[in-house]
Amino acid sequence: MLSPLLRCLAVAGGAETGATFALPRHHALALVQLGGFYLQLGYAKHATALIRGAMPKIMEHASAAERGKAMLLLAKCQLTQLHQVIAKLSQQLHQ
Repeated sequence: MLSPLLRCLAVAGGAETGATFALPRHHALALVQLGGFYLQLGYAKHATALIRGAMPKIMEHASAAERGKAMLLLAKCQLTQLHQVIAKLSQQLHQ
């Protein structure tokens, strides 16, 4: 799944044609999907950065369902980050 996603990022971003963001909607959606993979791998901070970076194009070009999915994934990233911070603080308090 990752290889087609990276290919989509290259094509939608215009890397193959030399254009800049030739397909902004598809590029932004692919970034959100990549953010989802980062979240699954435990890199919530990186996932949050990717999704936040894509949000302006998502809000401008995507459908309501796609915007909702991106916002939900962003909320999951933020909750995961919060959980990681709380776990770290709890661990420090018990030492």
